[in-house]
Amino acid sequence: MRFCRQLQARLPAGIGAMLVEKELARHLAAMEAQGQPVITPEGYVRLVGNTGAYSYLNELVTGRARHYLLSAKDDLGADWPGAAFGTGKVAMMMEGNWIQTALKNDYGGVPFQVREMPTINGHKQTMAYIVGYAVAREARHKAAAFQFVRFMTGPGLRTWVEAAGTLPVRKSLEQEMAVRANPALAPHVDGARYATVWSRGDALPIVDLNFGSQFLAAFNGATPLDVALRKAEAVSNREIARQR
Repeated sequence: MRFCRQLQARLPAGIGAMLVEKELARHLAAMEAQGQPVITPEGYVRLVGNTGAYSYLNELVTGRARHYLLSAKDDLGADWPGAAFGTGKVAMMMEGNWIQTALKNDYGGVPFQVREMPTINGHKQTMAYIVGYAVAREARHKAAAFQFVRFMTGPGLRTWVEAAGTLPVRKSLEQEMAVRANPALAPHVDGARYATVWSRGDALPIVDLNFGSQFLAAFNGATPLDVALRKAEAVSNREIARQR
């Protein structure tokens, strides 16, 4: 954040230091960097009393208020971070490897470098997202669907990885494609070793929804951060208890 403040002072008018997205999926790893889980082993949400998470989120709220952290949509009128970065409206962003294909295809003249995510409280942190194929039990063309899945997870995987910009899920393909030799992908591969996986059981969708709405209010300056976190925790835990 200190670097963002220093950088903002040196940038031309109309260009922001860094983009910030507001969803919990972007910040879970940083919030848990001191070892206190957002969702407890009992399956309830704990946002209040996590001093490390509060300090981190408060830095984001402060940065937005002082205009060195920006929202792509709300502050720059861009429909997604890649457009804001690609059109030169911001100097830095925290994004996954999937954005690189769009940058190269749609904004080929914009040079960029990739680094691992900043440490939080001295801990390396980043997020990883699990994806997969599913065939509906009542699918009308189940055999064809399974054939497609076998192809996309087999010989078609490389085609998909190269076109979409995702990382290969098989070590053999990672080695075959020499992913680590690509300086734009190597930081993402390195981050996978210590990444926080976006998976916390059936409570995660509930806290994701409530955190998103409450943190947005704090990020926009409409609600104090401590009030927003208390409300997000209370509403989430009430909903979790109701569903049990």
